[in-house]
Amino acid sequence: MPSGMRLRWTNAGGNMNSSPLFATKDLLLLFYLFPFRILAEMLPAKILRRIGSLMVHLYGALAVGKQRDIEERLRLAFKDTVEGKEIEKLAKQYILNAGLKDVDDMILNRLTREELLQCSQMIGLENLERALSFGKGVVLVSGHFFANRVGKRFLSEIGFPVLSVRKSSSRHPALGRLATKHLKSRYVNFVNEVVRDYVFIEDKDCTLKILARLRGNGLVDIHVDGHSSYHLMEYPFLGRKRSFPSGFLRIVYLSGAAVVPMLCIGDSGSFTIFFEEMVQFIKTSDQETFVSKNLPRIVEKLEYQVWEHADQWELWGIKL
Repeated sequence: MPSGMRLRWTNAGGNMNSSPLFATKDLLLLFYLFPFRILAEMLPAKILRRIGSLMVHLYGALAVGKQRDIEERLRLAFKDTVEGKEIEKLAKQYILNAGLKDVDDMILNRLTREELLQCSQMIGLENLERALSFGKGVVLVSGHFFANRVGKRFLSEIGFPVLSVRKSSSRHPALGRLATKHLKSRYVNFVNEVVRDYVFIEDKDCTLKILARLRGNGLVDIHVDGHSSYHLMEYPFLGRKRSFPSGFLRIVYLSGAAVVPMLCIGDSGSFTIFFEEMVQFIKTSDQETFVSKNLPRIVEKLEYQVWEHADQWELWGIKL
């Protein structure tokens, strides 16, 4: 295996005993899953979005510690290329965008096709249509950007349903043990209802379901910055080494599916979906070389997207 890369298995566990019994995040999750969700079922989506936006701005003003954590991670990633005031601005906007994503999750199932059409913009749709014209399906490679769920729901509404590949559940390090035990499963079930069209990587038929969608010339979305894979390879990313899933490229190698980088930014009030040109792969005679030669190119595209839209990348909030 080439230098600088290694195959790794994910560790889906974690030591629950290292978490406190109760954490501040628990209260926020409790409020989100009960009072706020009740409001979401009673109020029109537009009104709920306004109320949610006010609450998000209030939280942003109070989340001083969270903002400092984000600023620190941004400084480490961008080194001296971004000024201090810009780092502060990005961190503030990140916190607001994170909150607006949670509001969107509450209202997404209530938004109509017409409402989404009014708020949407697509750039590069011709790239997706060209990739589909080969008839072997398309793997959309994306990062964890806040507007992903909104973007994929919109694509489904206009005739481009997207199968999301997800991890069934993972422990959030910011939650206390009580919330992990009693609230986390409720939140996971809630997200499942929002995403709708998905397959879990833990599913023994995961690969078969992905191949079936591709054989039907459908779309499958893979988060390239996720750790939800049994095969990970390590590359430089944002100034440090980071692991990336490689299993999807093995599926691409076997199926001949096209790969199109996708980026969704904004929120349900105004969002944009970008489709880049198909990835032009370096052709090789064996699967392992194909993966090792082509994955770095996709990682580079993701890194550029994060650089360009840093306040939209969800993973600043997670210690990498």
